Amino acid sequence: MLLIVFLLFAAGCGGSEPDGQAASSAQSVILVQPAQAEKETAARLIRDLTEAGDPGPGTEWSIIAIARSSLAKTPEAQALFAAYQENLRLQVKRGRGILDAERPTDNAKAAIALRMTGVNPFSVEGYDLLARLEDEEAVREQGINAEIWALTAAAACGRDLEAADTFRVDIRAMQGADGGITFDGTEQDVDITAMAMQALALSGKEEDEDLITAARGWLAGKQGADGSFVNAESTAQVILALNCMGEDPAAAEDFIRGNRTLADGLMVYRVGDGFRHLDEQEADGMATEQSQCALDALMMGSGERFYIP
Repeated sequence: MLLIVFLLFAAGCGGSEPDGQAASSAQSVILVQPAQAEKETAARLIRDLTEAGDPGPGTEWSIIAIARSSLAKTPEAQALFAAYQENLRLQVKRGRGILDAERPTDNAKAAIALRMTGVNPFSVEGYDLLARLEDEEAVREQGINAEIWALTAAAACGRDLEAADTFRVDIRAMQGADGGITFDGTEQDVDITAMAMQALALSGKEEDEDLITAARGWLAGKQGADGSFVNAESTAQVILALNCMGEDPAAAEDFIRGNRTLADGLMVYRVGDGFRHLDEQEADGMATEQSQCALDALMMGSGERFYIP
């Protein structure tokens, strides 16, 4: 378990940043141990999801984050998992195994959420949620993001996809010469690059090692002097990428700027018991969900992988 104390300093400390990276403007010093931050944020997600009522399809980020947290076995969390599973079953039945005709990613995320909460995603009301991810045309139509989620879901659920090689080739085609990966063939993107690393690292194919190494190098060059990446979600995805490689993200030497680690970078965006998308904003739902996933991964240290329950 990490025993790091996170220190948030005023912007500008610790040297210069890569182009396009905004330094944190936080003025206060915050002392938070990882275990404290992880528990507080998980408790917030449980409270928010409970107050919203009837969690179902569309709440997967929260369900996944809570399921991998230290509060996963609490009665409150278990009640949320049961409600999510029941609501998902009803929608799967209505859609005959397809949650959204235009978004195969919905099936991928739901499969992961079910797996993490102890339900077999291969048999939901008689439907295999991963069967949707074998439809190459549908997955590719949604874009590279869907192909990445398909590979991640397959790895999380312990299954090989017949379409996996097609998806891996498409991901490689989106990688630039310097290692960054694009969403649509134009601008290289931190989130997509980190998520592609997650999917390919979990898939464990030797032929993808060069792609992962190049992507890692590109990401390292984009890290800010405060340890963060542009926003909370991007920072969280890089943390998850290193976790999926079996590493302790806070100890990765190529992701340390001065004395600032990725863990410090994530904490730049902490506000109260949640996280904000950008510095100086209020806590944001998506930023909080993804940051909780990253906190879970940081608490795992090396060896254990977030998406493999």
